[in-house]
Amino acid sequence: MVKRSIFFRLFFILFILIIKNNVIYPQWTQTEGPFGGYVYSFAFSGSNIFAGTHDGVYLSTNNGNKWKYSGLINNVIRALAVNGKNIFAGTSAGVFISANNGKKWAQFNEGLSNKDIRALAFSGNNVFAGTSGGGVFVSSNNGKKWTEMNSGLNNPVIRSFALTGKNVFTGTIGGGVYLTADNGRSWKQMNSGLMSRNVFALASREEYLIAGTDDGVFITSDNGVKWEKINNGITDKNIFALAVSGPDIIAGTGSGVFISHNNGRMWERLDSEQMSSNFSALGVKDNNIYAGTNGHGIYAKDKNLLNWHQASTGLSNSYIRSFVISDSDLVAGTDIGIYFAGNNSGKFNFPGIGTEHVGSLAVKGIYKCAGTWNGFYLSETNDTSWVFSGLRKRNIRSLLVKGALLFAAAEDGVYRTSNNGSDWKLSTHGFTNTNVISLELKNSDILAGTGSGIFKSANNGETWSYLGLANKQISAIAFNEDDLYAGTLGEGLYKSTDNGKTWNTAGPAGLNIQSIIVKDDIVIFSSLLGGVYLSKDKGLNWIQVNTGLIDLNATSLIIKGDWIYAGTYGCGIWRRPLNDLLHIM
Repeated sequence: MVKRSIFFRLFFILFILIIKNNVIYPQWTQTEGPFGGYVYSFAFSGSNIFAGTHDGVYLSTNNGNKWKYSGLINNVIRALAVNGKNIFAGTSAGVFISANNGKKWAQFNEGLSNKDIRALAFSGNNVFAGTSGGGVFVSSNNGKKWTEMNSGLNNPVIRSFALTGKNVFTGTIGGGVYLTADNGRSWKQMNSGLMSRNVFALASREEYLIAGTDDGVFITSDNGVKWEKINNGITDKNIFALAVSGPDIIAGTGSGVFISHNNGRMWERLDSEQMSSNFSALGVKDNNIYAGTNGHGIYAKDKNLLNWHQASTGLSNSYIRSFVISDSDLVAGTDIGIYFAGNNSGKFNFPGIGTEHVGSLAVKGIYKCAGTWNGFYLSETNDTSWVFSGLRKRNIRSLLVKGALLFAAAEDGVYRTSNNGSDWKLSTHGFTNTNVISLELKNSDILAGTGSGIFKSANNGETWSYLGLANKQISAIAFNEDDLYAGTLGEGLYKSTDNGKTWNTAGPAGLNIQSIIVKDDIVIFSSLLGGVYLSKDKGLNWIQVNTGLIDLNATSLIIKGDWIYAGTYGCGIWRRPLNDLLHIM
């Protein structure tokens, strides 16, 4: 009886500690979407499918129906290859290897004088790594040590590898195709009949070698002695990816996927109008074809069935650039369009403006407003369609609503419209730097953060006056009743207690600040590499509040209801209860 009582006491104490620990150390959790992003490579190992993305490796164990993050955050994965239990990942920081399906990765760069890896391939006991500018490196001991192998290889910008028997071919930018028959000790150019020397992709099928170039597809059956152009039916000659499925050749282009059943003599369109048009990677496993895109994740289809389906659930390597609240919806602007989540559900859907990088958002009456890298878009509140409304070829970094007026920050000044974008007026008078990055409304004044300090306008942008922080790039502005805060790119946070007459540093130095939230004494900001910071005393003391946040490149923040949301540079949207965050000691 006594033992049982002691057991229950210990259990109760442990339970209280767990609850207390969760209150003191709350976690960021990832939202359901936006799903998609940039996919550059595939690799297959048994039932596992690996996808190399703009921000790390993802793994699917169920034919692409669901993906989970599998390591190498903040790395662009241009190449993947599998050798037995080892998975090799080529990044801009060199080669990483995992022996446990991506749970842990180790870096193997000894001998690599160029670490920008764009292609990987295995030939017997040798692994080949192609770099962007450093040529080819070969390892005979599973990546532990690399040796430069460029004799005869006069074009060092490598994009692809393919094998036929013991022959290893590499595709280069500017030099066409090279062949080695002695494990890289010597290379020979094999370009007769190859009309383009920019070779993005290579693939092999039996005795055939196929090359994807910026002038279409070429094929050779004699190891590159003579190439033949095979573009009949391909409408886009930029071939960025190739794959082989049995007797079929599949080509991914800048505007679709094509397939040939007869060695390229005739091609037919394989994708549909609903799919993204820019394809960067192809993979084949059994009867399934996987197509990676530049921005819209992965599409998949059974080769024997007609339709493709989106296969990006869990794939969250999108860049979240901005937030706004519209009625009950949280609206997120990303590098792959606009997404909505209703009623704090944390579930995002509908990619509006799917081809644009959305850097800024605002709500003006019944309209939703979006600033992109290529101008301004407008949508009525209950409409899912967006209409282009001016400022073409302008990168709209920030939007600000003041009554009937809408202001847009661009690289050449501040634009103003009184008719929702039908007409725009450029305002630069008084600026010493017209590169405007951020806008904020303080009472009746408009504050503009530029590439060289903060400026203020008291007359709706007709004229601007200098407010301080010269030679600093002002990326974010926020304020409360007494204080004004300015975030900079690379120089941390500044604070003014006298409406901008004088400024002092207010936080860790050297940070690249992206977004600021101020509420009474509470100040929260997001930063690149540092994640999210919190101060409860107007910026005197700071703590990082990143528990659970795997990507510390935090680009945007917003509070909606009881939640705070953080957008990241390459790992989607994360959130946590605001009350828990504010009760951190």
